[in-house]
Amino acid sequence: MTIDGGGGLTPTSGEVEEHLRAGMIGPQRLDSLLPADSETAVVTFDATRTYLAAMIDLMSRHGQPLSLLTIAADSSDTLRRLGASGVRLIGVAIARWLRQETRAHDVIGRARIKGVHGVPCFIIVIPLMTEPFAVQFAERVRQAMTISAGENDRPWLTLSVGIASLSLDADCPDSIILHAEEALKSAQRYGGGRVWSHMDTLRRIMVRDRRSFHRE
Repeated sequence: MTIDGGGGLTPTSGEVEEHLRAGMIGPQRLDSLLPADSETAVVTFDATRTYLAAMIDLMSRHGQPLSLLTIAADSSDTLRRLGASGVRLIGVAIARWLRQETRAHDVIGRARIKGVHGVPCFIIVIPLMTEPFAVQFAERVRQAMTISAGENDRPWLTLSVGIASLSLDADCPDSIILHAEEALKSAQRYGGGRVWSHMDTLRRIMVRDRRSFHRE
């Protein structure tokens, strides 16, 4: 175990690997072993970052993929009117629902960025999943959460998701987290209620550069 920034204990990559190989996770979630955020009961950001570093080391050594999701509620009049207590309940509800939709070895943590109207943002470390598959997973989660929050095709709560994955230009916790946060900002900038991946950003940059080249 290592000590995270909040003084809690976080498994090292070797200990995580032992859990995965021995099947010790079982019905118990891996993130239940990590220091929890007092407001949402998900893993604290510092512990999630430390865990992410361990998983990056583990996945890199075995040539396996890893993706990171950053999830946030979109701005709405309903959230604006809820007040602090209502917003806190929404954050807890989102966290509980994310646990239901993720695997036992996916780790849900509190994001370092702040959400609109004070609604907590979340990050999910998803080992053994490539970015394209993570996009499909995130879209399913986003749509299901929107449906559960809406009536008469008029949802009062929508979510946006930013996705990044382990790659040559994102091979440490801070770079992957930054890419996922930037992807989330793009998802909300283009209307919200959508999934945006780091690959989408790269494709948009390539298209823009190609158009600029042809104009010249």
